[in-house]
Amino acid sequence: MSNTAEVKHTAGPWMLWVEVYPDLPNRKGLVLMPEAANLGAGSKYANCGGGNVEANARLIAAAPELLEALENMTRSIELGDENRYAIVVSEARAALARAKGGEA
Repeated sequence: MSNTAEVKHTAGPWMLWVEVYPDLPNRKGLVLMPEAANLGAGSKYANCGGGNVEANARLIAAAPELLEALENMTRSIELGDENRYAIVVSEARAALARAKGGEA
């Protein structure tokens, strides 16, 4: 785990904003932001996480690994595979640590 103070990500719920570019019909822009973001006048992306941008980016980047760890854990529990419990819990803890900015 990092020695720096832990910065918390922006709490959910989050929303996905899809931006369509009329001049580029095969391209879309995606913006992920908290639903409660302050979308001030003049910019629909005025506050995409405030001062938590780095923590939010780490969480978003870790999403595939977190999903895989949760799927593995769920599968092991459903199958009653007690031999894998320690492994999947360790994988989940490692994914959580990376999502929070630390090392596994």
